[in-house]
Amino acid sequence: MRLRLPLLIVPLIALAGCSADSNRATAPATPAAPSTTAPSAPSTPAAVVPSAPGTPAAPSPATVSATAKPAPSTATVDLHGFAGPTDNADLFGYDENNGRLFFFSGGAMTLPVKLSGDGDYDIVVSAACDEANGEKAKFTVSVDGQAVGGEITCTTTDAKDYVVKAPGLKAGEHKIAIEFLNDVYKENEYDLNLYIHSVTLKPAK
Repeated sequence: MRLRLPLLIVPLIALAGCSADSNRATAPATPAAPSTTAPSAPSTPAAVVPSAPGTPAAPSPATVSATAKPAPSTATVDLHGFAGPTDNADLFGYDENNGRLFFFSGGAMTLPVKLSGDGDYDIVVSAACDEANGEKAKFTVSVDGQAVGGEITCTTTDAKDYVVKAPGLKAGEHKIAIEFLNDVYKENEYDLNLYIHSVTLKPAK
């Protein structure tokens, strides 16, 4: 009996060791630590700076060009629109056959004209005359009541262009006046008259 007890203890010890090894083999593995990678920061949108209240938006190039002042351009005066003196009115008028204004007496006729833009202009007057006693017609030009260019003397009885400088005219309606200065007349002997064939305003060069 003494010999059997130690023999029984030895197998029990062996079985206990095997059971421990089995439990060690089947123990669950320690879970891996979660990833600590930080999430990427969201992209920051570009800052929009609002315009200050009451500040007008900058005009586009198209708006700038649309509001730009028009450049001066050539304007031809309509001679039919003349206004002459009320006294001796029959001595001033428009000759349809020859396409010209006639001044059979001293005085002024006014003509309307519209300019497209601000600027300096040359007033080109095509004038002719009848000569008397070796003298040719003299006349002046004014714009809106202001004389420009001084006194002009015709150098020939035929139609010729005479240029008068008119600086700083504004766009819009104007009145061009031509005044015949040196009328002379003696029945059946001589008669000095002035004729205006055209009036044109051109941008000065």
